[in-house]
Amino acid sequence: MKRIPDISAYIFGGRGQGKTTLSLALALIHHENVIVWDPSAQFDGYVISYPHELRVWIEADERPRVCVYRPVIDIRGSRSEAHEQFAEMMSVLVNGPNGRPYSDYSVIVDEADNLQGPTARELCAGLNWLMRRSGKWPRHPYGVTVIQNSHALVDFSATVKRLATDIFIVAAENRRDFQQLKEQFGSENLAAHVFNLRQHEVIHLYKSTDDAGRHRWCYSVWPREQSESWHVEPAGARASRLQERSRMDSDDGANQSA
Repeated sequence: MKRIPDISAYIFGGRGQGKTTLSLALALIHHENVIVWDPSAQFDGYVISYPHELRVWIEADERPRVCVYRPVIDIRGSRSEAHEQFAEMMSVLVNGPNGRPYSDYSVIVDEADNLQGPTARELCAGLNWLMRRSGKWPRHPYGVTVIQNSHALVDFSATVKRLATDIFIVAAENRRDFQQLKEQFGSENLAAHVFNLRQHEVIHLYKSTDDAGRHRWCYSVWPREQSESWHVEPAGARASRLQERSRMDSDDGANQSA
């Protein structure tokens, strides 16, 4: 089976628009096993709350594909508690066999705004570590795919935006997001598309290379008529259909530069 390049992605948009199912479908495309940081109990799967349980799951010969890590305490609204609990989870991932990190998995970070702030100092060290081992081709020797979910573009730090390979937008609601999109990508057209997104439509921004070898952002709109591939069907079916959609993006003549 051909291995797909890892990505470092973030998804933002309003509540109930499909961030949970979209992030899970994307994660399953890239790796057989998925770890979900789930402080708000939005995901289904093999639920655990302690680092030793995570190590048991990783090292098991047979295991459920999706491991949902829910902190033992409510960390919402407390950035320091969120950083501490996330560090406990990461203490397992960075200390695998022979002192090397575990690899070959996807991580979904839900409510990612709790793990970062406007400055680099406020970015959780564990999240920074994950991002710097994702989004590389050929794969980083200890590479992973990382997908972060939050409600607004302004929730993500400058470091996250700089290291991202892909961005997915689902029904943005924050007015500041439209202005930031214009500033970040210099595109009135993109901002207009985001402003007019219908329910369950997705804008996918991704980095492409032009004939001169320069990287640039392009985007495509995934219509809601195809939303069953990420919003309704079981995760395995979503992953299969979404993989085909992602591959089409780079060849689609209708795609636009951001």
